Amino acid sequence: MKPDSEHLAWRLHEVPLLGHLDEDERLELASKVVFKRLVARSPLFLQGDPGDALFLVLAGTVRVMTRGAGEREVTLAVLNEGAFFGDMALLDGNSRSISVYAVSDCEVAVLDRSEFQSFLETHPAAARRLLGVLCQHLRRASGQIHEPSQRTVRQKLAGVLRDLALSNGEVGAHGVLLPREVNRRALAEMLNTTRAAITREAAVLRQRGLLEHEGHRVGPSCLRAQRGQRLRRPD
Repeated sequence: MKPDSEHLAWRLHEVPLLGHLDEDERLELASKVVFKRLVARSPLFLQGDPGDALFLVLAGTVRVMTRGAGEREVTLAVLNEGAFFGDMALLDGNSRSISVYAVSDCEVAVLDRSEFQSFLETHPAAARRLLGVLCQHLRRASGQIHEPSQRTVRQKLAGVLRDLALSNGEVGAHGVLLPREVNRRALAEMLNTTRAAITREAAVLRQRGLLEHEGHRVGPSCLRAQRGQRLRRPD
């Protein structure tokens, strides 16, 4: 069952680019959304394709990939229902810097760039608010340039696991279980390191009480953030 316009408008509010629009404006954009179904392992779009739409995951799981060294595809993220991506394509229309594949059968909502551009042309006040949001993002990005960028594999691993737990974790009886796709291979691809390095650093995090194994949930390595503990950045 497809969501109605009010539900879609609420979902659009979660997209930072669109969060400063008022309710009527989001409802108008929601009326322009179309729906697309994907079967498991099929691509939604590929790296290099035109950036022509914003996508909202309504059901299922998708994998975000990019081509690394030697044209090998590297996993950047695994996204479940509620996730969105492609918001910057609404503005610049540049070619995609990532590929997105369906992990399971999926349904996505699609807001086309041409529809968004037409909306801005007829809503100048919304366009001005959007310009203010972009300025804030630029200031924030400028400030981050001066922050230390060198982190250890352990620190990067803790950060990735924390973010995945917050965005895609499943709350269970004993903690937050990460998606099935989050195994040592996927984590090594995300961090551009080896599975051996992930195994070594995960062992340190387990010793500190930050991670647990959980049977065969994701094959050889299932990592779980324990309830009541923060997956803090290690020293």
